[in-house]
Amino acid sequence: MRSVLIFLCFAAIVASVSVGCSKKADSPAITKFAIGKNAKSEPPANSYAVGDVIYATAKVSTPPGKYNINFVVTVENVENRTKDDQIMNKSVDFEGEQPLFLHYSLAYPGDYTVTAILSDKNGNQLDSKSEKFAVTGEGPTFERDHDRKKEAEKEREDQDKDSDRK
Repeated sequence: MRSVLIFLCFAAIVASVSVGCSKKADSPAITKFAIGKNAKSEPPANSYAVGDVIYATAKVSTPPGKYNINFVVTVENVENRTKDDQIMNKSVDFEGEQPLFLHYSLAYPGDYTVTAILSDKNGNQLDSKSEKFAVTGEGPTFERDHDRKKEAEKEREDQDKDSDRK
């Protein structure tokens, strides 16, 4: 009798663990999220130079249906910017399991966060993952930006003069 009772308890535990695991496997989720210097984000990296291309890659596991992933890059600590300012975002609608990515570069040194937000077709958030990273180097200065704008204006004026002569 005791061995039957132990067997039934063991069977109940196995059944409840199996049901719990199968529900979790069917739940939409970001199974892997990393940032790196290539489209696979392998190896992961969290330090970049100004102008480097940065890849944020999310591997998503979903049951059949339509989903959306939104990548958002925000400020943590950047000169002349407020914490949590949104720098950029990219929204991608998709179906099925697949890796999704955002690639970008930043002109200003500082600390940033990139977040991947998985939503269903109705916009309900299902999962999210974040990674923090740093950008080092020298960003553009006002004088350099101003000089570039003046050079571009002069070039346009010269082109306009050339086209008027023709």
